[in-house]
Amino acid sequence: MKRPTIEFVNAARVPLPFRAGVVRELIPSGLAGCYLLRRVGVPRYVGRSDRCLRARLLNHPLRGLADEFVFDVCSSPESAYLLECAWYHRLGGQLRNRIHPAQPEERSLPCPVCDELVRASLADALSARPR
Repeated sequence: MKRPTIEFVNAARVPLPFRAGVVRELIPSGLAGCYLLRRVGVPRYVGRSDRCLRARLLNHPLRGLADEFVFDVCSSPESAYLLECAWYHRLGGQLRNRIHPAQPEERSLPCPVCDELVRASLADALSARPR
């Protein structure tokens, strides 16, 4: 099984007005993807859809609170999850998200950022251990 990788399909991510017409016009139906919601330029929420990014954004509970969004279409739910994790950790303190992104349904895929933090912490703890 090929290991999924973080993909940056849309190299020029530009904040767009978070309006239904913009979402309908730019995002095809039935694609997995990751998104970032912003309010007055400040990142507020990061999320993803494993099945239909367009539907997720059109029905998002924060649609009235966010005024901009940034998105990236991904080739698989695993890629969307990895990108969501990367954005979540990078923007953590600014986001309303309080819970780490969930793994895609029926898949066991560790967060690469958490995995690295655990390895680094363990290495630090082992190197500081008295001999």
